Amino acid sequence: MKKIKLFITIVLVVVMIPACKKALDGIDIPPVNENPVATAVGDAAGAMVTKKIGASGGSIASADGKIELQIPAGALSANTDISIQPITNKAPNGLGNGYRFMPDGLQFLKPASLKLNYAGLEGLPQVSGLLGIAFQDNSGIWWRLNNFSDDGLNKSISVPMMHFSDWTLFDVMSITPVEAALKVNREMGMRVTYVNAADDDSLLAPLLNKVGKISWSASAGSLTSGSDGDMSRTFKAPAKLPPQNPVAVAAQVQIKFKYHGKTFDNTTLVSNVKIFDGDEVYLLEMRVIDSSWFAGMKTTDSVSMKVKVNDTTVTISDIKNFPSTAVPERLVLGNSTVIWVNDPIGELNITKATGRNAVDFFGPNTGLLGFDFTHTDVHTPKYHIVTVVGPNTSDQYYGGGVAGFLVGTSFQTNTGKTYYEQGSTDPNTNIKVLVKLTLQL
Repeated sequence: MKKIKLFITIVLVVVMIPACKKALDGIDIPPVNENPVATAVGDAAGAMVTKKIGASGGSIASADGKIELQIPAGALSANTDISIQPITNKAPNGLGNGYRFMPDGLQFLKPASLKLNYAGLEGLPQVSGLLGIAFQDNSGIWWRLNNFSDDGLNKSISVPMMHFSDWTLFDVMSITPVEAALKVNREMGMRVTYVNAADDDSLLAPLLNKVGKISWSASAGSLTSGSDGDMSRTFKAPAKLPPQNPVAVAAQVQIKFKYHGKTFDNTTLVSNVKIFDGDEVYLLEMRVIDSSWFAGMKTTDSVSMKVKVNDTTVTISDIKNFPSTAVPERLVLGNSTVIWVNDPIGELNITKATGRNAVDFFGPNTGLLGFDFTHTDVHTPKYHIVTVVGPNTSDQYYGGGVAGFLVGTSFQTNTGKTYYEQGSTDPNTNIKVLVKLTLQL
């Protein structure tokens, strides 16, 4: 994908960056990698939204509601098809999805306003004030912007946008995992990452990976050196349940820096690790969200089951198929009234499930946990449609046929992780399948 070329003023920023090794206003800046690393562009990760906006301006939001773009009058000279595509996030310390704005390289005559909503976003910084926003240039380098506003009350970041490219939120400093669950005597990796956060007069600066001194500690269990010095540790759970559970694994990042007008000094990041003994027990939940029949009406069908994992043995029990729902249940479209017909069977109706687990499939402390499902008498949503044209009334039923499209799913598991979620949307029918796997503690 071709990306927007940067202005010559941005190129000057690159030339100036090596001079930033000395202290800034008396504050020590840690060593940085002066050569930003280019990343691949992200892949599509959700439904694209397209809207035609002209010289009078307008607004567009992403399908997931996380992105809002306000285009003022005079920013565009002619009617333009504006698109927002969620993508996989390749940015250093990127949070959630990235977002691709199209047509690629579009330049506004006046700045548009881009707002990214981060309420409920997984992996948000533990320390207030360490969120940022960045875009990727045509060489694959990510650039952070300094002229953003962070509305902590409404959980959103806003920034003026002059051009289209791939954009994302990122966190300056993070520990992974933030939360975890670990069986007694098991091990897992812990890691701290942080990127360039030096305030200066420039609106733009490339995201650079920092290195520095980090002091690690744990309230129970033990820590051994990781593969890349102070940036990581291997944590081993104690041999029995500790009196204080979860265990706090702390990393004190011993640097002092300014970011977005605020000073940070010896910032401590904490990972809370719940220690457990016995089998891993998960709740597996699936939902089919079907809005393919009528615009404005959405049906949901769901099922849950209990999953117990002991090494390669997977036991599934307590399968529960829940009644389907529709929102709204009645919809008026012109001369027709669409009435959803309650169906106790629905689109899932799983009667049997089997599981399998391949230990260390993707490397140490990983697995491939897969499931196969058996369906019985699966139905598509059913609708009663009453149409009145003058003195004539038409009374018809649609749907209720066999679907049965969901036959299996799988997860890449990692030791310590407590929650998995994945989903897919059929671009032709707009039918979405969501699957969640939650460790029960």
